[in-house]
Amino acid sequence: MEEHYTKKLKFSFQPPPEAYTYCPTEEEFRDPLEFVRAIKSSIIPPSSWKPHFALDSNSFKFDTRIQALGELGVDARLELQFLENLEKYNSLRGVPFTRSCNVSKKPLNFFQLYREVNNNGGFSSVVKKKLWMRIGKKLGLNKTTCTSMSNQLRTAYERYILPFEKYKIPDDCLRDCSLKRSSETSPVTVCKDDIEKEKVDSYGFPPGSHYTLTTFKIKADNFKKNYFGTLAVPSSQVELEFWDIIKRRRAVSVEYGADLQTSKLGSGFPSARHMTDHLSHYDASHGWNLNNLPLHKNCVLSGFGSNISGMTVPWLYVGMCFATFCWHVEDHYTYSVNYLHKGDKKIWYGVPGHEGGNFETVARKLMPALFEEQPDLLCHLTTMIHPNVLMQQGIPVYRIEQNPGEFVITFPRAYHAGFNQGFNFAEAVNFTPADWIPWGRQCVSDYTAIGRHHVFSHDEMLCFIASKAVGLTPELAAYVAADLYTSIQLEKEARKKFLAYTNFPRDAKILQTASIEFEKIPDEKRTCKYCRCTCFLSAVVCISCDIYADCHVETISLWHAQSFARDRLVGGDSQGGCLSPSWKHVSCLTHLTDLCSCPLSMKFLLYRFTALLFIAQARDKLYSLTFSKDTPWKS
Repeated sequence: MEEHYTKKLKFSFQPPPEAYTYCPTEEEFRDPLEFVRAIKSSIIPPSSWKPHFALDSNSFKFDTRIQALGELGVDARLELQFLENLEKYNSLRGVPFTRSCNVSKKPLNFFQLYREVNNNGGFSSVVKKKLWMRIGKKLGLNKTTCTSMSNQLRTAYERYILPFEKYKIPDDCLRDCSLKRSSETSPVTVCKDDIEKEKVDSYGFPPGSHYTLTTFKIKADNFKKNYFGTLAVPSSQVELEFWDIIKRRRAVSVEYGADLQTSKLGSGFPSARHMTDHLSHYDASHGWNLNNLPLHKNCVLSGFGSNISGMTVPWLYVGMCFATFCWHVEDHYTYSVNYLHKGDKKIWYGVPGHEGGNFETVARKLMPALFEEQPDLLCHLTTMIHPNVLMQQGIPVYRIEQNPGEFVITFPRAYHAGFNQGFNFAEAVNFTPADWIPWGRQCVSDYTAIGRHHVFSHDEMLCFIASKAVGLTPELAAYVAADLYTSIQLEKEARKKFLAYTNFPRDAKILQTASIEFEKIPDEKRTCKYCRCTCFLSAVVCISCDIYADCHVETISLWHAQSFARDRLVGGDSQGGCLSPSWKHVSCLTHLTDLCSCPLSMKFLLYRFTALLFIAQARDKLYSLTFSKDTPWKS
């Protein structure tokens, strides 16, 4: 039936080179972590690996998300952001604005107009050189369709775009910049705070419909058949069509059942607790069963994060033709493994982990305005950058076709993206061998720089493992010990700067101190207000902000604050104190000055360990484990 699809596209696409695919023997396939350490990329299991699909297609129900493919490309994202900000700005200054403005019965694209004017030196240069006619032709207009084109383009630019380009933020307008609607001729000051308040939510995928696997397969097959005229389309043709849609921003929408939790819906792999007579115990207990892999004895998170959804608990993905996963790295730069249970192929594009920083540099170069508004843009899986564009910028990109029954491994900080060729069902989870730990440390630094929420506390994880040191492999003990040393040094430096800033304890500027068991506090209650890290070794809270959210500190006596802190923090828990759920402001030591404007006398210093002695002792214990045994992994 392949001959039925004969559409020819002018669009060209140069497929990236193929990543290597491995076919392990039965013996090599026995231990997942040992094999992953020896290889990279895609894995075709031995012929004996045929796990039973454990879900019922008629009773399995899930919700989808709608993906407007034409909005995922770089140009599309930039245009959407520009138009949203332009619309909000003009609305705030009381000027009616519509994106569907026409020039002589033809729609005017304000983003393209803005781009062309700036490509020709800016508004003043275009006016001086009388370039409006040239710009009109670039926009698809010409003299025969619009005799007053130049005047209309200039008027539109002056009315809507030029004030937006020129608006400034007065020094005295950083607070209380409320703006009332006013006439078009009234002088209006538009402040950045106003724009921020009016911003729409970050771009994302709206909810779709509710399906069973059976009904979604019918929808997916009908879509592909209607689009191509047949279900049997060469993989290369589907790939070419996909990138043509992205590049030309065509109005094609699909649905994707993504990030479905196995803890609620069930796994495609058999599990021991759901065993029946016809299910193989071999499949349920096998190391490559994704319910088991993240809990491998040599995985860092196997004990610490046994219930982190999507990281140690698998997620499911139900795809259809063109359903997309945009460029991203895994949370905390962990490894990931994806298994395609059944259905059509999944196409992957990947960038090596050591090129992650260069990838981000190129992405920021291509989309500076988007990153300015959303520093963690690449964490939201909403942007598709063409592989050929990346390759032209010197970024190595590799490609993999994943077939049913095959695994795809992504390595730490390896950016990846892709799409589905038709209906399919996949399952994925993260895992953390010992050599992931340095990548996790780097991720903490990178997350802090962009204000990205942490899924868990890296320092807490290390201390948890150190407290359970007996039974660790020499390799894991060595990695944990080395990174604990980093934790100690970073915390020492932070405490040193903190004490110097507060002149504590000589001036007693800090209200009080207390030892706190941070691990008993929900992560969201101990998140630094500024950098969004999850505090564990230390933190600072503001008593004033806890009592009065508006920080009217003059109404709080020092005695009142001390009594409140003692009752709520130190004496409120028989286990040694616990952060109240009502604490308003929390910060790490580094960002004390960004916490709030309340005086230091209203601050409370919290710490997990006194002088970090526990960590140092645990580190010594880990080193004794490391060097008291043979360590063949070093060679």
